[in-house]
Amino acid sequence: LQECIDETCIRSMLIIMTCLEASFRMDYEYRSERKLEDSLSRKFCEIYEKKKNKAILDRDIFDAWKTHRNEKMALISELKTAFNLRDWIAHGRYTTPKIGRNFKYEAVYKLAVEVNEQFFPESSVTL
Repeated sequence: LQECIDETCIRSMLIIMTCLEASFRMDYEYRSERKLEDSLSRKFCEIYEKKKNKAILDRDIFDAWKTHRNEKMALISELKTAFNLRDWIAHGRYTTPKIGRNFKYEAVYKLAVEVNEQFFPESSVTL
């Protein structure tokens, strides 16, 4: 029973991280297509000109957020670590995860709620 619960928690973390990625990618596309004037949107436009919808989440989108919204830097760093967990889950979990900390479902959920509130307060996405 505990193994089933643990597996359900892992799958739930994957779904939460997927929703977060979608929020960041939708924001990236929105800012790029509308050519907004703030520095983050201008950076997204530069990335979009080169990569279109193939921007890399952690290197392009997250790094742009860190550079142009440095008040969010700590949260972005936490997100990058959490997405290392997501990558480990998505790629078969056949190695020892190198994520820097032990994420449990509750921690991932709390992080997702905080990110949603801080980055996308107008969003209707529910976790």
